Amino acid sequence: MKTEILIIGEGGQGIQTLGDILAEAAHNDGYWPYSKCDYTPAPRGGEVIASVIIAGEAQIYPLVEKADYVFVLSSNKSLEFVKDKITEKTCIVSVDPDSVFLKTTKIKRLFVIKHDDKRIPLNIFMLAIIQEIISMLSDESIAKAVQKILGKKRIGLE
Repeated sequence: MKTEILIIGEGGQGIQTLGDILAEAAHNDGYWPYSKCDYTPAPRGGEVIASVIIAGEAQIYPLVEKADYVFVLSSNKSLEFVKDKITEKTCIVSVDPDSVFLKTTKIKRLFVIKHDDKRIPLNIFMLAIIQEIISMLSDESIAKAVQKILGKKRIGLE
């Protein structure tokens, strides 16, 4: 079993943190997680791509080759940076309702979500969406990972 995940957003949105939380939660549940973060060359506010693999055994090549899931926290144009990792089986979840870019690709599984509650950071909102879609990680392991990485205040323990 191996699940390959890409999370794309702009610098400052907590993309790397979200990838770290998923990897930590996977580790807590006994999986072999791999997490890597890449940055585009833009000087400020450039795209950030977190690659996360959750595997049932050690991997020889721990980089996302063909994404099972792509979560977009910025413009769908960001998909341009990972288009070689998207297949017809890739599930894409985006906060951008503009699908002009998507019509030129081979994407068949697209879900657009709306983030209305600005009190909840977008990366934490997307974590809840990821948790629903990729049900392999337990609620307890995710809460433990959030607590470890972000501290007790983020999950209301104080």
